Amino acid sequence: MCVFYGDELIATYQKGQMVTEPSHFEGIPKPAYPGGIRAIREEFLSHFPESNPFIDGLVRAKCGNAGYHMIQILGYPKTQVEQAIERAATYGAFGCSAIKNICRQGDISEPIQSEVELIQRSPLVSESVEERALSYYSRMEG
Repeated sequence: MCVFYGDELIATYQKGQMVTEPSHFEGIPKPAYPGGIRAIREEFLSHFPESNPFIDGLVRAKCGNAGYHMIQILGYPKTQVEQAIERAATYGAFGCSAIKNICRQGDISEPIQSEVELIQRSPLVSESVEERALSYYSRMEG
């Protein structure tokens, strides 16, 4: 598509293409948005100074969504979140839902311990199977 000013061609572009003229923005400072991941991380660390291992894991696990998770966690009651962050990092559970679930458990001062009961199950195949030496199978290849 072409744009004319009178008889003069002043711009060309394709449908759906964003057209900007850099000279139109000269002298206008670019705003520093406080919503960037760096600002969110600094805010998170100001509330939870020992949370660097959790943040690193969160960034690895959630990539570009890490800021969202940090903002959600900042909305939870601060009294329990600090311990929940420590526990979540220990178990490799990175995300706002993990912190929320740990906080819901109530007393999080003690590590979670659960007993696992091992039971012996009967084999799926009830027939006996003939055991053979490996040399038997090498004779079959020929």
